[in-house]
Amino acid sequence: MKLTKRIAWIILGNLVYALTVQLFLSPSGLITGGSTGLSLFLSRLTGFSTSTFVFVINVCMFLLAWVFLSKDFVFSTLISTFVFPLELWICEQLFQ
Repeated sequence: MKLTKRIAWIILGNLVYALTVQLFLSPSGLITGGSTGLSLFLSRLTGFSTSTFVFVINVCMFLLAWVFLSKDFVFSTLISTFVFPLELWICEQLFQ
């Protein structure tokens, strides 16, 4: 039950952030730090979707985490690596 609750919070947190990116940051031209900020910047330069860049960057960071960090951290990161780009893509489709 504790694991299920943890996963649910991770998914909900990623959804809130995906909504923030799609409904506020992207339309206003703001760029945050981290992989999302880099993805917003690259999206504006190339025209590819932000979610595509987030996914590619997150997978690269996940692979590095797998090698250098604890397996518990990697588990949480694995969920966000795939859930956030998916939720961002859904938000891009719903709120274009």
